[in-house]
Amino acid sequence: MLKHKKKHFTYFFRLITLLFFISLFIIQNISQADEKLKTAEEYREQGYEQQQKGNLSDAFTFYSKAIALGLENPAIYNDLGIISEQIGFDGNAEKFYSKAIEVDQQYLPSYMNLAYFYQKINKLEDAFRNFKMRYELGNSQDHWTEKAKQEMIKIHPEFKQWTIRIDAEKFNQELVRAEEERLQQTINRSKSHYQKGRSYCYNGRYDEAIDEYDNALALSPDDPVIKDDRTQCATKFINEIAGSKTSQAMQLLESGNYVAAKKKFREVLSIIPNESF
Repeated sequence: MLKHKKKHFTYFFRLITLLFFISLFIIQNISQADEKLKTAEEYREQGYEQQQKGNLSDAFTFYSKAIALGLENPAIYNDLGIISEQIGFDGNAEKFYSKAIEVDQQYLPSYMNLAYFYQKINKLEDAFRNFKMRYELGNSQDHWTEKAKQEMIKIHPEFKQWTIRIDAEKFNQELVRAEEERLQQTINRSKSHYQKGRSYCYNGRYDEAIDEYDNALALSPDDPVIKDDRTQCATKFINEIAGSKTSQAMQLLESGNYVAAKKKFREVLSIIPNESF
């Protein structure tokens, strides 16, 4: 029996030791990754500073260091593409713009930059494809979306009718999205009032709670949960008021002030039936 227990103890000790070293290894790797990311972000900031000053070679160097540390940021690849074009490295420009899109297909500036790059070297079909992608992915209110549409129509005028249909679809989608966002904001505001109401009611601040429940119901009038909670809170409030007035009436009765006591009892009776509050 003792051998059996000792065997189990040894097994658990080894398991705990193994888990401890695995945890240390994971923590060390996370720490190194965080440090790497921090250094990469610093290189990116230095690259941006040099780019703003017009020191393109230095900017290119810092951005390249950030990428080398594993910072897969489409904005950096896009900036490397811009700098490559400015210093005459067209092959690199195409590669970096394409990489930015590969990293994030929703990063729109690179579509436009790549399209203009292809237009510059007379690869019009490639330019058209990227203008078209920028137009399709962009918001209808965005200036660059409209610019991409005009540029693609210049290359292929027959697509003008197609863009009219796409514009209409985008407009409808954006209206629906705006309405969904408005409804979500209303729901969030209602939830906020409701949570305040619950908190106030829990802490016995019934009048404030009922105000918050009413605010919530003004935004979500058909919410059964808010209605039920408000009713319960109102009932507690009524009972509290009734209890207070009953206590006052009893004190008046004990002091011999029967007229005032009778008046208080009538106030209690007038409150209790009205549970709608």
